[in-house]
Amino acid sequence: MAGHFSLRSIALAAALTGGALPASAAHKETFLTLLPSVPAMIYEPATPGPKAKVGLVTIHPYSGYITHASCANMSERGYVVMCSNTPYTNNQYGYPAVEKMFPTIKAAIERVKKVPGVEKVVLIGHSAAAQMMTYYQNIAQNGSAACKGPEKLLPCEDAMVRDLPKVDGIVLLDPHLGEAFATLTYIDPAIDDGAKPGSRIKALDLYDPANGYDPQKRTANYPEDFRRAFLAAQAGRNAKLIGEAQALLEKISQKAPGMFPDDMPFVVPGGTSARLWQPDTGLLKKTKKTYRLLKADGTNPTEILSSVRVSSGNAAEARGYGSVLQVSVKNFLGAHAVRTTPDYNQTEDDLTGVDWASSNSSTLPNVKGVTVPLLIEVMTGHYFLRPGEMILEAAGSADKEMIGIEGATHGFTPCAPCGPTPTHYGDTVKRTFDYMDSWLAKRF
Repeated sequence: MAGHFSLRSIALAAALTGGALPASAAHKETFLTLLPSVPAMIYEPATPGPKAKVGLVTIHPYSGYITHASCANMSERGYVVMCSNTPYTNNQYGYPAVEKMFPTIKAAIERVKKVPGVEKVVLIGHSAAAQMMTYYQNIAQNGSAACKGPEKLLPCEDAMVRDLPKVDGIVLLDPHLGEAFATLTYIDPAIDDGAKPGSRIKALDLYDPANGYDPQKRTANYPEDFRRAFLAAQAGRNAKLIGEAQALLEKISQKAPGMFPDDMPFVVPGGTSARLWQPDTGLLKKTKKTYRLLKADGTNPTEILSSVRVSSGNAAEARGYGSVLQVSVKNFLGAHAVRTTPDYNQTEDDLTGVDWASSNSSTLPNVKGVTVPLLIEVMTGHYFLRPGEMILEAAGSADKEMIGIEGATHGFTPCAPCGPTPTHYGDTVKRTFDYMDSWLAKRF
């Protein structure tokens, strides 16, 4: 499998070899610049066979993916894989709308189609790329009307959503429900006054032992009354922030005195680190229905998928400067804001009360408009089991499937602390990409 390279070393190697990079005996790599200042890599099987008629496109909105696990793994299984960064790589909070990534996706699709023999293109969306890939295909299939409704906090930009080539399928790996939903679940209701973020409301502090948190074990078992109070306050603070951002946007549009003409800073103390289900592993623990689970022992039982993850979250970060979300008004409304409804809640097997359609960055309304074949793989060493199921339920595809990978982390590797031994869950990476291979081979 190919290693991780710095962009400087990749560029140097490409210059010395005419673009082709040394790789394993099973695949070759070609470095290129997909768009100005956007590096990318094409991975091809060393000896192309029938599967090389399928081109895969792997991109993440803000993480560098030119050496993503799917790149070498899927090319070594016979596919052509385009892996690219975007103009916002390593700049998670720098873009005002997910459609800013569409030119990169479009260029990647057009470039992979130029590889001799490629006939079909399938998008791979891992984690937050799920929102981006489903959004892209929704607009490619249904046009800009799908992202311009009056319910949107910030409608899409026409220039970004024109003439998008459709693809033939989508694979979502441990998919996220959207960047705006992520921000909603991080907003800390223990901070009431943004001007005094160090003053916290004790009754709403998810890291206070009185509320169910164990600082020694770094785990939590939140009682229902605290959970409901926390989520109600989180929704309330979220609504207040949206109102403040909308008021500023109106002033910007009216060229009010003291406003920049194009945008304004928008700073949210406690906007990145207060996710309730991270310390409490009893929340978002399992799916509602049964699905096949690919286990280390080679069996594939059909059962309710249950997370084996360990607790996470960072009390020091949540209570300090590291929790500050620093964006602009348009960035907040376009990529980080979603409304809630009165039934906002998080339970063992569900998420409710989110007005998904209010944000173009939401995966659910976008996947409804997608009708191409869809595969979802969820990792039981993480917490996206019910979210993956919600995406499956919402998808407009007639041909859709979800499976679980036992003990895999969000990055596909085995979760060493999740099992009785570090090697208990076996080669989760191989299981992840073997199944993707078999699914693709049956359809394309």
